[in-house]
Amino acid sequence: MALTRRFINFLLAFALAWTCLGISDPLSTASAAAPYKINAGQLSITLDGTGKITNLVDTSTGTDYSSSTHQRSLIQLVANGAQQVPTALSYDASSSTYDFTFGGISTHVLVQVASKTTYATLKVTSLTAPSNVDVSVLMWGPITTSITQTVGESAGVVYNDTFAIGIHQLNDKTIGGSVSEYNNLTYKDAGLQYKMPFEWSSAALTHWGSILQAYTYDYTKPRKRGAGQPGQSLWMPDQPMPALTGTDGQITGSQIALFGSSRPDALSTISNIQTGEKLPHPKVNGQWGKTSQASSQSFLVLNDLNTDNVAQASQYANKAGLNYIYSLPGSHGPWSCNGHYQFNSAFGGSDSAAKSLVEKAAAGYGVKVGVHTLSDFIDPCDSYVTPTPDPDLTKGGSATLTRALDKSSTDVYVSSNTPFINSFGKDLQIGNEIVNFSTITQISSTEWKLSGGSRGFQKTTAADHSTGATVYRLIGNQYGGYIGGIPIIKNIATRLASVFNYTKIKAMSFDGMESASQAGYGTYGTNLMINGMYRQLKPQDDFISEASNLLPNTWDNQTRVSWGEENNGTTWNERYSNVVYLVRNFMPAMFGWLTLPSDEIGLEYKLSKMAGSNAGAGFQTSVSALSSMSNRDTILGHIKEWETARNTGAFTKAQKAAMKDLNTYWHLSVVTPGKKWKLQQITSTGTPVGSAQDVFVNPDLALSATASASTTYDARYVASKAIDGVTGQHGSGEWSSKGESNPWLRLDWSTGQSINKVTFFDKPNSADWARGGTLTFSDGSTVNVPGGSIPNDGKPYSVTFPTKTVTWVKFQVAGGSGSNVGLSELQVFQD
Repeated sequence: MALTRRFINFLLAFALAWTCLGISDPLSTASAAAPYKINAGQLSITLDGTGKITNLVDTSTGTDYSSSTHQRSLIQLVANGAQQVPTALSYDASSSTYDFTFGGISTHVLVQVASKTTYATLKVTSLTAPSNVDVSVLMWGPITTSITQTVGESAGVVYNDTFAIGIHQLNDKTIGGSVSEYNNLTYKDAGLQYKMPFEWSSAALTHWGSILQAYTYDYTKPRKRGAGQPGQSLWMPDQPMPALTGTDGQITGSQIALFGSSRPDALSTISNIQTGEKLPHPKVNGQWGKTSQASSQSFLVLNDLNTDNVAQASQYANKAGLNYIYSLPGSHGPWSCNGHYQFNSAFGGSDSAAKSLVEKAAAGYGVKVGVHTLSDFIDPCDSYVTPTPDPDLTKGGSATLTRALDKSSTDVYVSSNTPFINSFGKDLQIGNEIVNFSTITQISSTEWKLSGGSRGFQKTTAADHSTGATVYRLIGNQYGGYIGGIPIIKNIATRLASVFNYTKIKAMSFDGMESASQAGYGTYGTNLMINGMYRQLKPQDDFISEASNLLPNTWDNQTRVSWGEENNGTTWNERYSNVVYLVRNFMPAMFGWLTLPSDEIGLEYKLSKMAGSNAGAGFQTSVSALSSMSNRDTILGHIKEWETARNTGAFTKAQKAAMKDLNTYWHLSVVTPGKKWKLQQITSTGTPVGSAQDVFVNPDLALSATASASTTYDARYVASKAIDGVTGQHGSGEWSSKGESNPWLRLDWSTGQSINKVTFFDKPNSADWARGGTLTFSDGSTVNVPGGSIPNDGKPYSVTFPTKTVTWVKFQVAGGSGSNVGLSELQVFQD
């Protein structure tokens, strides 16, 4: 049938309106016109015709979280040392690719976008520039938002009570953070504090909002960059960096994920990114490490662990209820030399002997062994240094000899003093010789003398060197050794993975991991070390990877971050501050290392603070000290009881809040082993204060959750009233919606909870309150609550189901349109 003119006009008008709304035809293969939209989960990103982000809209509410005053392009470049922003943007729907044109330098960057269910990926597929244009950096953003409530600088997420926006790096060369040399191209507002250096922050707070940022540096040609941390004594402004081969050094391939989600779904969205993009998704005790309570488990840190006492150490761990013992003799771990990481005599001097030690702990006692490492610190005793220094030791600049140097002279004449005047140590490499110096004296405007040192240093061989020979400054570490460059870092990653795979060592720490960033390539070196090791682990699950620092790119692989040493004066307030940082970055809470005292009140003081923050710790001691401790079994018993209660979630919110008070002391006594305890506040001398409180396993898990709801009637009827532990309340003691059809109540936990029962309490004598609905869980499963099943007389109604581990549960009420429906109490259990 022929279309009528009126109908044709209607179609034309509809198409015009469709276009004006900025809604593109998904079937079109022609280049679309601006504005452009990228769907990233619950976030709609709008780009204008120059690539600038103009809107960041929560599609569930229509709220725009973009910054109206600080709009920036999705990408920008640094070319020939100057900032370049796009001048035009086009889109090819057939390949889902955006073409960013940089007209001032005749350069094009193609970015392919793929919108997944809960996020979007953006990948640089091509960068074309004229031969006279040197593109050194591609920056993602900074993406500017109006959110200021919470910033997860290492996780790359900014969020408030209802919505979260995040960025996630999808490979090692796409680095979360900013380029220190070009911080003027981002927003580092003066006066704001960051736990990590701003350059390491993929999300950051500003005075007007927040930003998300990442970058990729071009290393296809030799360059010089600043290394270390700007403004500090270890900053090297012009460190030489050899070109990287293959795709490692290319900007092409830079890739990120962007997402927007409800605040409670932020963590599960990152989990989706990990699994969807084939990133590591390590588990602890069968559960994703970011939600597993086992990720924060405590352990014994032993300075004398060896093949002879490992059985004794394992027995002590059993008495303390701990699953891990950790070797830390001095600062180095059980290694003969850092670098090639060969075991010392304490672990039997070989991989096979270390394997036997690990097997002894596991077979007889079920205990796992961990070891300390110093990352890419290279000891002078290692073969990377002596008798011939490896060419891939990190060098911090160079000069040339202005005079010939014979093998007996200790005066080295050089063409510049710049590479030798900071605090990176005073060692030089000339050919295959290491030379030490102590003073610098200017001889003329073009010559300086380095003197007061020694020749053939670090057991290298002194030799004659001719005028014009290159004199390198070796970057020193704080223990008198050196720093590994990129090839050495890759070797270390492979060596550690292979030794852990073979010996079945199940825990380690990258101490001094930031040293890998001093190799000259920014935190790319650290990414290669930590992620490179983790990618080679087999299996990856149940391996505890710890460090004192966290990077956006190592967030996926690091089980936890544990900073602070009581021996070095770390205060409790510093530990609390660190826990705040960890929690906002979705990491398990840890308190670093605590000395293990023989004083029971002192030990329980520490354990109570750990319980208050649900934080684990390493207890520093030795096998010999424990063996001679007269009250050893009592001390270890206290650890077992406190850690059992903490890890089973037995303490209530109120109890944890009270225990965090640094002026309080507490004693925990057993009622039923592993099930029930009495918590008694005491004075510093042990005198009871008030009455003892019950602590028991299998409490109402809802009491430790955070509640949210689709609507609330008013401030008297907020969601938290449904998990306050009081049932059958009238008046303002319950959650109530406000005339909404099918309202919902949701409970969220920061870690996974194993549950198999939900219990409902309606308001007594209520005819219009919740009588049925649907339970939905974070694993996607649902349970029906039949209509009318929840009684209106204040008595409980429970639904049971097979045990599942979840991070949230939502109850959606059936019906309710025009009525104010709700619940007096919602309880969650594992029976």
